[in-house]
Amino acid sequence: DFTDEWLYTMYKLVPSAVQKGMVGTAKKNGGREAFLEFVVEGQGRVSNLIFWCSSDFVRGRMEDVLSVGMRRWKVHGETYLQYIRERLENCGKNLLERGRLYRQLESVIQPGDVFPDDVRKLVDLCNDYTPLQMSSVEPNVRAYLEDVALQGSLSTDYEPVGKIFVRVDLMRRLTREDQRAMLLAALGTHQYDYAEHLAGFISSRGLPIVSILQGISEREFWGLVLEKGSFDLTSQE
Repeated sequence: DFTDEWLYTMYKLVPSAVQKGMVGTAKKNGGREAFLEFVVEGQGRVSNLIFWCSSDFVRGRMEDVLSVGMRRWKVHGETYLQYIRERLENCGKNLLERGRLYRQLESVIQPGDVFPDDVRKLVDLCNDYTPLQMSSVEPNVRAYLEDVALQGSLSTDYEPVGKIFVRVDLMRRLTREDQRAMLLAALGTHQYDYAEHLAGFISSRGLPIVSILQGISEREFWGLVLEKGSFDLTSQE
C-alpha cells in the first residue's frame, strides 16, 4: 500500500490530466486525506479541495474556508460549530459585536450544505450567546448604544436593539417536527420574541399554526397571544 507521501511525490511528476485523476480517485475512495492535504498545501491557493481533507486540517485553515464558504457539513459540521462558538466567546460580553460576527460567519453558509441537526445547533448558539443587532438610528444614539454594548450592559430593553435569529433560508432545512418542538420550547421558557419569530416563519411556509400548537397549555397560549400577539393564530386554519 502506497504512503500518502509517496503518492504526492508521484503526483508532482505526472501531467495535470493524471493529477486530476489521482485527486478524483482519492476523493471518491476516501482514506487519502493526508495525500489531499499535501496537494492543497502545494497549490498555494484556496480551492474546494480543502473540504475533502481532514477536519483537523480544515480547522487550522478556517480563514481560507471562510473565503469560499463552509462546505461539507456532514463531515466538518462539528468543526464549524466549534469555531463559531469560540469566535463568539472571544467577543466577550459585547452582544452587538457577537451579532456582527455571527452574521458574518452565517453569510458563508449555504442552505444546501447543512442538515436539520446543524440548524438546530446554530439555533442553540444564538440562544446561548444572544447576538444582538441595531436598527438604523441617529449617529449619537448608535455611539451611545455601542458604548453600552462595550460595557456588557446592552439588552433588547433598548428600543432600536433586537435579537438575531438564524437566517430563514437555513431554518427551512428543519423538519416540521423540529419547528413544532422549537416553538413549544420557546413558549415553555417564555421566550415570546423567539416564539413570534418561529410562528411567523412557520406561517410563511403555509403551515397551520393551530395544528403546530397542538398540546400547548392554556397558560403558554395566552402568554404568547397577550405578550407578543402581533400575528393571527387563527388565520392559518
